[in-house]
Amino acid sequence: MQQGLCSLGWSYEEPAEVFTVDTAHQAMRQHRSCRVGECPRKTEAFRILVAAGRIVPDERVEKYVRQ
Repeated sequence: MQQGLCSLGWSYEEPAEVFTVDTAHQAMRQHRSCRVGECPRKTEAFRILVAAGRIVPDERVEKYVRQ
């Protein structure tokens, strides 16, 4: 798992508060170069967007959205 800050200064850490759909979209854009499952912040954003029906995951990434 990545830790610290990415090259643009955004944190890889899990968010302190639950993402809204809008903040999850923002995190997905900010962490575009990160991988779901490696970046806790992008993984949480991905899970929120799946739960909201905004993303329909490929079966290969299903393990990243399980709780």
